[in-house]
Order: sequence, then structure tokens, then C-alpha cells
Amino acid sequence: MMVDDDKTVTIIMEEMEGYDVQFIVMNQDEEYLEDAQVVFDDELGDTNALGRESFRVPLPGGVYSYQVSKEGYYAVTGSAEVFEDKVIEVILGRVPDVSRVRYQRCTDIRITWSYPEDLATEEYEVVFLDHEDNEIDTQTVTHGGKASEPTPPDPEGMTFIGWDKSLVNITEDTVIRAQYEIKTYTVIFQSIIEGDQYVISEQQVDHGGSADEPDEGDVPEKDGYEFVGWDHDYEDWNYVTEDMTITAEYEPVEEPIFERLTDTDEDWNREGTVLRNAKTHNDKLEMDETY
Repeated sequence: MMVDDDKTVTIIMEEMEGYDVQFIVMNQDEEYLEDAQVVFDDELGDTNALGRESFRVPLPGGVYSYQVSKEGYYAVTGSAEVFEDKVIEVILGRVPDVSRVRYQRCTDIRITWSYPEDLATEEYEVVFLDHEDNEIDTQTVTHGGKASEPTPPDPEGMTFIGWDKSLVNITEDTVIRAQYEIKTYTVIFQSIIEGDQYVISEQQVDHGGSADEPDEGDVPEKDGYEFVGWDHDYEDWNYVTEDMTITAEYEPVEEPIFERLTDTDEDWNREGTVLRNAKTHNDKLEMDETY
């Protein structure tokens, strides 16, 4: 303290030498927790909107005890070696295996229950439903507890992908629904010619859906053969329940073979082809006029 000639009193304060210890407090989703209570070496402080509270440790430092708590969360207590500036990140969870400390050289960390006793014993009903809102299971879970996962139904054509809500940290009556995705299949229309595969169409079809049959004009031609259909029935690709490969089928084209019925020249033209009164060896073609 100094007194000037005009009797003005000036107070000179020197910053205390030591180390800064800052606590950063978050929840399990790593959102900052405001108004969390921090007790550090018998000093009490509350975190700000950014979840921060700071303390000053005088030289030469040492080992200090602390406790971080907030109503509705599991608290963290322990001790820390402070021989330099330190940032201590604390995660407070609503279940004990979530609350923890994240920083180096932490010692003697303990997780303690911080709920009021009446809240800790409060019970809630958890109802599990399937995709059609049929009940799968109903359970009673204490506040902050975890529901047991039931076996979900396995409906035809659907794949179970999880539940629409978390099964942990139950703090109220809860309805949890099973979530599904419809199965999708690959349907291929193809042609095999001389051992080579020709993909005519490849489609993704939902379970129970229908694949589109390719146009006949899109089916590759095969020399000496004609396209006669597919190796699957129409009903197979009209209600798809699995991956399918559908192959084009061909039959040989029968060329007519003609025989001469008379020895007269008028039955044959100059090029030696049939004019009239001709039939095939297999009796499938009858001709009475010039062609």
C-alpha cells in the first residue's frame, strides 16, 4: 500500500505465483454442463455456461483432492497431482460407467452415486414394440438404469436394424420400437451364347416386388436359333423373394427341306427352287403356288 502526498491511498496487488487448474465439465454427449459444482481443495465453485471453473494452486504445488457433481448425474471424486498448469476434463454421466476423468497423471479416481435417494429408487415401465406396434416385452427399470434388449421378431422380407431409442439411462416411462429395413434382391435377365454371358437387364427389387421383363427385341440373337422364353416362370419374377438369375432359352430354327414331286420342269424355276406342288420331308409345309 502507498500513500501519495494528496493523501490518495493506492493498493498494489501482486498476482500470486502458482499454477492454474481449470475444470471443463461435460455430459456423456460432450455438451457443456453449466452450474456443475466443483470442490477443489476445500474451495467451492460452479461451472459457467461453457462448463468451466478455475482454481489457483500456490507454489510449489502438490496433490489436491476434488469432487465434481451435478444433480441427476453420477459424481466424480479423486485427487490430482498439480506441479504445472492443468486442464481437467470431466464427463458426468447418468449411469456410472459413463462418468470419468480425461487428463494425464490423474490418481485415485472414484465414481460415486449422486442422485437423491428417492429418485434413485424410482421405477419406470419400458415397453418394446415391433414394427406393427405389437408388444414384444414390458420391463420395469429403475431411474437411470438400463433395459434388457429382447429378441426382436424376424418378419419375412425385413432386416432388423436396431431400436428407435436408447436402452440406457431410463428416466421416464418409455416406448421403444424395433426398426427394420425391407430386404432388396438382385434380379438379372441374361443370355448365354457360345459360353459368353450377355446381361440383358439387372434390377434391384424389394421383397415381394416384381421385376420388369425385358422386351423381346432386347434379347440377343443366336445364329440358327430362335428365342422361345425364359428358364423361370413369370410368377417367379412377379413376386421376388431372393436373388435371381433368369436365362433366355432358345430352340433351333427348322429349315424346310423340299423334295421334287414330279419330273416336269414347270415344277422348278431356273434357280432350282420350288415353284409349286412341293412339300417338306417332315410334311410341315404344303405348297400349291409359285414362291
